[in-house]
Amino acid sequence: FPTRRSSDLRLFLAKAVDCSYTSICAYEYGDRVPSDRMKIRLAEHFHRTVGEIFFPDDNHETRTDHDEVR
Repeated sequence: FPTRRSSDLRLFLAKAVDCSYTSICAYEYGDRVPSDRMKIRLAEHFHRTVGEIFFPDDNHETRTDHDEVR
């Protein structure tokens, strides 16, 4: 059950990556898969690679701040 705080965080994220709140919720619950462009925006926002976020079972090296997001 979503809390007020989690709703606020989803809204903040949606605004930060220029996405709708409902899309963020759908991505989180696995009801929808983000486009490649959106995956890149989310990865950049969290300072991670797309692989680290969307393919967590793969072996990923930790990215430094100087590495490019792919």
